[in-house]
Amino acid sequence: MLFWISSLILLFVASFCVVWPLVKKDTVVADEATSSLNFYKDQINQIDQEIQRQKKPSSALTSERAEIARRMLREARRETATIKRSAGGRSSLVVTSLAAVLGIPILSIILYSSLGASGQADFPLSARKNLSLKDQPIEDLVQKAEKHLINKPNDSKGWKLLADVYGRLNRPGDRARSLRQVIRIEGKTPILLTDLGEALTVVAGNIVPAEARQMFDEAISQDSELVKPRIYLALALDQEGKSQEALRIWENLARLNVNDQEWAKLASDQIKRLKQKVGASQGTPDRPGIEEINAMVQGLASRLEDEEGTLQEWSRLIRSYMVLDEPVKASLALEKARKQFSRTPDDLQKLNELAKQLKVADVVRSPQGAKE
Repeated sequence: MLFWISSLILLFVASFCVVWPLVKKDTVVADEATSSLNFYKDQINQIDQEIQRQKKPSSALTSERAEIARRMLREARRETATIKRSAGGRSSLVVTSLAAVLGIPILSIILYSSLGASGQADFPLSARKNLSLKDQPIEDLVQKAEKHLINKPNDSKGWKLLADVYGRLNRPGDRARSLRQVIRIEGKTPILLTDLGEALTVVAGNIVPAEARQMFDEAISQDSELVKPRIYLALALDQEGKSQEALRIWENLARLNVNDQEWAKLASDQIKRLKQKVGASQGTPDRPGIEEINAMVQGLASRLEDEEGTLQEWSRLIRSYMVLDEPVKASLALEKARKQFSRTPDDLQKLNELAKQLKVADVVRSPQGAKE
């Protein structure tokens, strides 16, 4: 109800501000016309008094009186026509102004009544602040957590909450940073190590980096019954070309939750894929996986040498070099990418953030400018 009362008051004030100057100006025009006629009347009265004082009025006074009378008549006709035109124009303008001032709000009210939510109750800020965490917008959770952790950097619960929110926002790099803070405060636990390794793997484009591999191994050494680190360890072994070892892990995992159809299908698909891979690699060194990765990375690098690639392609190439433990190639790729995106500051900033995240060093040059 308060909303409608406020809207009506604002409508009245706006209408008054628009119409009042127009109506007032008509009165000003009429006053100006009356003032001009009074001026001529005063002149005629003065001449009449002068004629009465003279026994025989001069022809000059008579002629002057007649001229002033003609001017007064002409001015009266002109002012009458002006007032009529002004009144007609002002009336039309007033009608148009009223139609605009009243028509737009009336149309808005009709549309709001049919399309809006006029009956919806207010939702004040105090009510939003009292919402449970699961009901609050993710952006609000991020701002609250970050602001809180600036003042209390040793609040492990706050870092856990922030890591969970970053995971929901698909920001694995920030999630990994938050998990490192939790480990700093609480120490290394199997679950924290697994979550951090998972975040690092996502950052690396689902290629398990060496640091993440160590975390999965450590998590399994602390709790051999955990499933998630064993899945990522199988993925790491498969990427390293050790498909036989990855197959053994999945065969053991398949015995878990045999009544879960989705889990059984996932395990069955992985076992089938790894058996085909092991069968295709019989009689060859047990490292076809790493060779395939090298071939894919080399193919991507060759293509980016010949033509300009996207930011995602350059980022994938830099990540792949770091995963393959080739920091020099990663530095050279970073330098080329920076040259390509030098005219797009946003892309250049993303590259610099990626380099900082992956700890890619800049290319070292000799005094002559040769690359070392």
